[in-house]
Amino acid sequence: MSDSNFELVIRSTWAFLENFYQQNSQINVLDFVCLADHPNARVLIDEVSEQETVFFSIELPRVLKTTLTSNSVIEMQALSVIGEEVSHFFHLVDAAQRERAVSVLQLEALAEIDRFLLFLHWNTFHPQLCLTKNFQNCSQVCDTLFEQREFKSSDPEMYRDAEALALHHLRRAFSHCWTHRHIDTSRFDPNVQSYLSDLVLNGRSALLSA
Repeated sequence: MSDSNFELVIRSTWAFLENFYQQNSQINVLDFVCLADHPNARVLIDEVSEQETVFFSIELPRVLKTTLTSNSVIEMQALSVIGEEVSHFFHLVDAAQRERAVSVLQLEALAEIDRFLLFLHWNTFHPQLCLTKNFQNCSQVCDTLFEQREFKSSDPEMYRDAEALALHHLRRAFSHCWTHRHIDTSRFDPNVQSYLSDLVLNGRSALLSA
């Protein structure tokens, strides 16, 4: 992979979310990405109260760019990290534009949902930048995303709650095909897209109704 593919993965992830949720923010996500020498990926939020302004940015480890540059395929962890932080940024921007609040729990649950969708669809959407693993159904994605995870955060219970919320809504969204051995990953399932988009369009309040 060349240096430009680091940016390509970020742009592709942003475009994926905009397409899935049928939103057009007219934002160039790369304008909000910065690199750090520490290993932690995060979304930075800076509030200027006197101006009633909030600034967002995505901070990614510099080593992540190096990893993507030196490999011919995308490691699962690399897409997982980028997917999570771009998801946080996407839903924060969306909430700000709609002038609606969004909690940390909601952001984390939505990130789990978005990473699930990315893993499921990535290889058919981006065959030139394939993941090291190919997913054909929900169970395979769940095995990778949710099983035997260890949370190193200071608040592991919140992350487990977010994971449980995400899995609950994913099961409901994919209920008509959850047990199918193969799913058409070349397009968004309209039932799934409708169900999960409602979680965003309805102010995410339904996300907490598990």
